[in-house]
Amino acid sequence: MLQTIRDRAKGIVAYVIVGLLIIPFALFGVYNYFTGGSNPPVATVNGVDITRTELDNAVQRQQAQLRELLGDRYDPALFDEERLRRQVLDRMVDQAVLLHFVRGQGLRITDDALRSIIRSQPFFLVDGRFSGERYRTLLQQNGYSTEQYEAQLRQEQLLRQLQFAIAATSVITQHDVAQFVALERQRRNLAWLRIDSARLRDQTRVDKKAIQHYYDSHKQALRHPAQVKISYIELSENTLATRIEPNDKALHRYYEEYKDSRFTLPSARGVRHILIKLPQGASKEQVTAARTQIEALREQIVQGEDFAQIARRHSQDLGSARRGGEIGFVRRGETVEAVDEAVFKLQVGEISKPIRSRFGWHLIEVTAIHAGGVKPFAEVKAKIRQELLGQQEAKHYYELSNQVANYAYEHPDGLKPVADKYGLKTQQSGWFSRAGAEGGIGAYPQVVEAAFSDEVLKQGLNSQSIELDDGRQIILRVDHRKPASVPALEEVQDQIRDTLIALNAAQQAQALGSELLEKAKSGRSLESLAEGKDMRYSAVGWVQRDSKKVPATIIEQGFRLPHPSADKQPRAGVELPDGDYVVLELRGVRAGELSKLDDAERKRVREALQRLQSERTLQAMIELLRQRADVTLDRKLVARNEP
Repeated sequence: MLQTIRDRAKGIVAYVIVGLLIIPFALFGVYNYFTGGSNPPVATVNGVDITRTELDNAVQRQQAQLRELLGDRYDPALFDEERLRRQVLDRMVDQAVLLHFVRGQGLRITDDALRSIIRSQPFFLVDGRFSGERYRTLLQQNGYSTEQYEAQLRQEQLLRQLQFAIAATSVITQHDVAQFVALERQRRNLAWLRIDSARLRDQTRVDKKAIQHYYDSHKQALRHPAQVKISYIELSENTLATRIEPNDKALHRYYEEYKDSRFTLPSARGVRHILIKLPQGASKEQVTAARTQIEALREQIVQGEDFAQIARRHSQDLGSARRGGEIGFVRRGETVEAVDEAVFKLQVGEISKPIRSRFGWHLIEVTAIHAGGVKPFAEVKAKIRQELLGQQEAKHYYELSNQVANYAYEHPDGLKPVADKYGLKTQQSGWFSRAGAEGGIGAYPQVVEAAFSDEVLKQGLNSQSIELDDGRQIILRVDHRKPASVPALEEVQDQIRDTLIALNAAQQAQALGSELLEKAKSGRSLESLAEGKDMRYSAVGWVQRDSKKVPATIIEQGFRLPHPSADKQPRAGVELPDGDYVVLELRGVRAGELSKLDDAERKRVREALQRLQSERTLQAMIELLRQRADVTLDRKLVARNEP
């Protein structure tokens, strides 16, 4: 099982599998299917509808996550979209069931807790502080009202509460860790004989009858998909937003509004310290001994010894000790209370008396004082101007892009009216199918999704505004379409010939390999069998599950073989994706050793096992809750309508 999981976690298709497994814990927004709508429900969970539109939006979010995860390796053609839609719906049902459960248990997120979460989210911060203006602007740009976002966030936090509660009950023993390491870091000694199918292709001949038979039997596989060409207009700050220069009055107003929170520097003090640590629950004798030690060090400094040298030799705060006790500039409230109080009473060069904190005994010296204060307007004027300029342009772009989208919706039969009204250029794409194009506008999955939607493809309407990954938006319509078609035999006969040659060569390699495997099982060594020109012997030696020098298919089979004994070496035949065939031999097994892991690695293993156990518990809970829930699914509405 371990090897299967590892192998499936490699390559594009495997990433999809992993993505589909972890999404139940990704907690994407479920706000919309608690707000109703006029479109038909695809599912009803305990009386709450999940609509077709909400499913479409969730599928688009899933595809966007896959694009972000896979980057350049993302290829829509590798995904079975109907299967993806069914799985996304199942996850939406799972989350609705969980939300119903946690609410029934009385779990709640208070307004204060929600406010604290929002104010700490990094994308709403400006210069390290929460910005209400940025909060509202970002939500508007992403199509959220504050009420929608806060409702969604509240639900996500409810589910997190449940996850944390489950995680807190997970117990991983040292035996569990040792067993996992023994399996996961196991090494195996492999050797093999590889039959090269490419060398067998010259011995293969394909006649016209075979080509015709393959063509007749595989017309659906050879079928060209439906394709479209689109025209579109692009909305961006470059094409829509105009430069709105803020005047001095606006700059001063902004300065006065944010002077205390944005443009005031608190006082700070340069500090170095010496620490003698105390263990938690230290005895009276330990406290006294540590104080005696710190007092002796203070006396040495008072008598003229260098503070930095004393810190390097004696301080038990190893991080600052290497720097002579330096901990840099600190502001009020940034250190523990006792130390904070002393720091802001001392003058430069003054040594504190011994100070007790929960960490132990400290000596403090202040090395510099920055008074802080309000930055003058002239110093920050340029920065304010840039911020206001950016905010005003973003606001103007948002308002104007909404106007363009509304106008395109009101004039759905063409893009020329909206392009003429707003001075935009109409652009055209090349042909692309549901798999998308290799480049250009047709390479964006959200563009492909819109182009093949019912309202655009079947009804001939303009699309809604589509957000692209780089911040641009477009509105499109389909200009031309080609229906799916089966190519003529003449178009694909060379392709079919190559396919049949490769298949035949692979069959020959498999037949030869099977003969050699039987000979190896009867006692012949792999070395003695490696006599033909179409085969290669390789003694790879010890490999782990994540080895890059061995094909994944061989690793998978090699770690499935039973352990060898003194008189028997397990062997197996392996068909490789390229048509080659391998006679594989296992010569030894060594278990992974927990003793070879450092503390950090052991901690990572324990945490990984704890997460796995928590996820299994949560999944078991979901299955139980679904059995008890009132769930109705309309599978006919789940499938995407075809052109």
